[in-house]
Amino acid sequence: MTELRTPPDQRVHEIDVVRGFALAGILVANIGFFADPGHSFVGGLPSTGDPVTTAITILVLTKFYVIFSFLFGYSFTLQMRSAERAGASVRARTSRRCLGLFLVGVLHGILLWVGDILTLYAVLGLILLGLRGMRPKKAVIVGSVLVGVPALLLLALAWLSTLAPGGGPGAGGRSRRGGPRALAGHRRAARLPDPAA
Repeated sequence: MTELRTPPDQRVHEIDVVRGFALAGILVANIGFFADPGHSFVGGLPSTGDPVTTAITILVLTKFYVIFSFLFGYSFTLQMRSAERAGASVRARTSRRCLGLFLVGVLHGILLWVGDILTLYAVLGLILLGLRGMRPKKAVIVGSVLVGVPALLLLALAWLSTLAPGGGPGAGGRSRRGGPRALAGHRRAARLPDPAA
């Protein structure tokens, strides 16, 4: 069975093109934070429901981060093969690169942008290095567990939140949000005079 092989230089060039495309998308996703860094303290951009926000959420946030993460893992395998071809130690070369990535990420996070992700990539690179000898079947099982367990925990938390008093979409939940009726009810409960009277 013949295997189609792409020359390493062309493969690296193709990865750089896709990585640049992903970086452009991440810039679009983060441009609101750059415009108003106050959103970093809130934990996200305000959800306005306008078409631009919806398009960024659907086309950018759910796509470009996945592409960029995939490219990180793929680049990791290319670097390992390159080290093996050169006769260098994969562990030493990858550890040095992860350390350098971590230091750049720390400086970037302190000096430029609080939302830095390079430090996370550096830590994940070391984890990948430790797991590089894992068989594909076992890797699929481990990956499924890593994705499935948090998903089940989030589903359980969502279900538990429906059991909380006043947490559902009923009248109790609406009255807690405020409004004229809720304010009047609070005044009656506290026996405060109504300024409209």
